[in-house]
Amino acid sequence: MAGFENDVAVCKNLNFNETASKPHLGIINAAGKIPIGTGNTFPTPEILGGSITSPDSSLTIGYSSPNITVSVNGSSVGKTITGDSGGALSPTAGNWNILGSGSITTSGSSSTLTTQLTGLTNHAVLVGAGSSTITKVGPTATAGQVFQSGGSSADPSFSTATYPSTATGTGKILIADGTNWVASTPTYPNSAGTSGNFLKSDGTNFVSTSPVYFSSYLSANASNVTGDGTEYILICDTITAQVGGTNYSGSTGVFTAPSTGFYQFSTSLFITGLTASHTEGIGIFNWSVRSNRFIDIGNIGAQRNSSNQYGIGSSWGIYMTSGDTISIRLFVVGGTKVVGVLGGAGSPATTFTGIKLA
Repeated sequence: MAGFENDVAVCKNLNFNETASKPHLGIINAAGKIPIGTGNTFPTPEILGGSITSPDSSLTIGYSSPNITVSVNGSSVGKTITGDSGGALSPTAGNWNILGSGSITTSGSSSTLTTQLTGLTNHAVLVGAGSSTITKVGPTATAGQVFQSGGSSADPSFSTATYPSTATGTGKILIADGTNWVASTPTYPNSAGTSGNFLKSDGTNFVSTSPVYFSSYLSANASNVTGDGTEYILICDTITAQVGGTNYSGSTGVFTAPSTGFYQFSTSLFITGLTASHTEGIGIFNWSVRSNRFIDIGNIGAQRNSSNQYGIGSSWGIYMTSGDTISIRLFVVGGTKVVGVLGGAGSPATTFTGIKLA
């Protein structure tokens, strides 16, 4: 039968074979085609029924016997969505609700859904405020303040004091000016240097300086070294400590200044073999450059003890230039050369020590 319905040409139960007992109804076969006819010996007219695709290829309708399939963007139509938890979620009435939590919200307009943070302030710092929300620490109005921890139970905050925004020079350190932290004017060494060094001002900056120190004593008695005016050079041959170089010689008894600065020297002398005829004794710090420091003992024979001994001690602080030398010397006059100096590590002992102060 054929005809017009609402001005559209239609045909129903087409029969292209007049000898067929009945028309072949429109059935899609396994090849995706609609056969027309009775399947007799004559060729069977067919209408192709493969697939239909939308112009933008986003929707495809096809046939896979015995089903009609619908694909979106080349994949089967989605049925569920899955998040970090909760498993696969099916839509309700064809719709999924995507909601925010805490400081995160969602906002929809037209076909766009936007996820956003709420409560933000320009230039503020975001801080956790529990398990689901975020708070903010507003920017400070004072440039140079730094962000500091408030501990495990409080929000961080900006410091009251300010700090320099840039490094102003190599070797400078931060110092407080009573209100803020500023870069120092003098510079400081950037390494520890030699073990035992200390910081010293050179008038402009601080520099690493090696300490200078020595300690020594006379290991054995020195007999018959003076008494008749002979000069005796004290040689404390046993060095118990020496820092800053081998500046004191246990062979000559001479200390050589390794660098310019203030030095302090001390000595203790225990003189033996004295008689009543030994009327004068003089100890000397013998400095190579300027006048010596004299230790005027006076009538040493009259001051001797019952063991014919006399002990003296003295110290001297001087400003030495690098290369200057100093040693200890002793004169005893008025008698014969029978006067000696007590040695040994015990007490009393004859010693010579020195240290650089600055």
